[in-house]
Amino acid sequence: MATKPTAQGNIRTGSYDVSADAFQVDVRVPSATNTEKWREHNGALHPRGATGNVSAVTPCQRRKRRCMSKRSYQRGTIEKHGNNWRGKVYVDVVGSPDRRSKWIVIGTTSMTKREAQRKFGQMVEGMGINSPDYQIPSEIPARTFEEVSERWEDKVLNGKKPKTQSTMKCELRKHLRPAFGSLAVEEITPQLVSEWAVKWCRSGLSVKSAKNLVITLNLIRKHAGLSYFPAKSVTYPSQSEAEKEAPCYTQDHVVAIVAAAKGWHKVYFATAAGTGLRAGELAGLRIETGDVDLGRKLIHIRRSVSEGKEQSPKSRNAYRWLPIDDELAVMLKAHIADRRFGYVFQSRNGSAVRLNNILRRVLHPILKKLGIPKSGMHAFRHHRCSFLVEHDVPVSAIKQWLGHGSEQMIRRYTHHRPEYHSAILAKIPSVLSAQNQAEPALLVPNSPKTEVERKEKIA
Repeated sequence: MATKPTAQGNIRTGSYDVSADAFQVDVRVPSATNTEKWREHNGALHPRGATGNVSAVTPCQRRKRRCMSKRSYQRGTIEKHGNNWRGKVYVDVVGSPDRRSKWIVIGTTSMTKREAQRKFGQMVEGMGINSPDYQIPSEIPARTFEEVSERWEDKVLNGKKPKTQSTMKCELRKHLRPAFGSLAVEEITPQLVSEWAVKWCRSGLSVKSAKNLVITLNLIRKHAGLSYFPAKSVTYPSQSEAEKEAPCYTQDHVVAIVAAAKGWHKVYFATAAGTGLRAGELAGLRIETGDVDLGRKLIHIRRSVSEGKEQSPKSRNAYRWLPIDDELAVMLKAHIADRRFGYVFQSRNGSAVRLNNILRRVLHPILKKLGIPKSGMHAFRHHRCSFLVEHDVPVSAIKQWLGHGSEQMIRRYTHHRPEYHSAILAKIPSVLSAQNQAEPALLVPNSPKTEVERKEKIA
């Protein structure tokens, strides 16, 4: 073990003198080659030691990441701007890590500052920027609504029922893509949709149709990984006019239509009026599966047909059976005759009948000839529901026969005729005739209620 040499010197100056009696220490001096390599390596790691001067250090470029839990809750600020109140809030920009200020018009200065603050707070909440579920725009290039809707149409919509496909594709083509096609999906806010809802209704759409457009828009947002719009965040214009009543044939209309029809169309319209089946359910009745049980006078609903293709019925309640009367059973028996296979109502080539052909070629010409307002096959269903209600059929039986899941739908499909209300009113005594009747005796507490009790009390 080597012995440490003794040294003397000034600690402050850092100079030391090694005494002569000190042991010699073997110090290995690196070669010139190793020294140069060490200097190069040390200079690369420590620029300060290599040059003797402090060099500028490039700051670490950390990627900005944002977390909703670390964001401050925004209430915004408001101010008067001309004759309006306006509010400022910070919103995210697609493709940028920073927010930018945005001014939003709240309303006129007729409202107080407190009212403007309250309304602006509701508008900020509607934007969803304070919600934990808020999706911060991605720094990845934004996907436009056109791109996302095309992907949703290909991956999701094409797997739906044909009628659903045709309806939603029409909504996309006529309304949604023209309105939002060039925008990023994240930029479509409830406030923007509310503005478009007003434009749609002004162009002739009903409020219900505008709500259906928003439902389709929410389905596309869900497919893109975004959440549905918060409840009541999208506002719709108020309905100044009463909602138009759905078409419904009267009993006289039904009798006239069946009488004017010829061939198997007479049985087709009679079955629609006597059962209230949907047009797709009527077209889906098959013979070989026993959908029409003439022995027990029952009809079983097991499938539906739309655009010539078989599919499942509309809902779970649509799978059902219902009775038919004797007259309709006779008509169906004569129509089916000795056939054992195929659809009950079929075209010349044996395929299921198409609704558009029946409307264009048969029903609408009959309605025009009879002077009845133009309607469709669904008006038979409304007539059947109203007919059953007017004849005091229990609601539970009506729900079973029509395939409805709630009493609210029964009320929606019921159209009372003026004659029905007149018949009810005839059973009620007239107010004027009630005046001629003896006035009932006033009942005083603890007083005799009958003549016998009065006499007993007097005795």
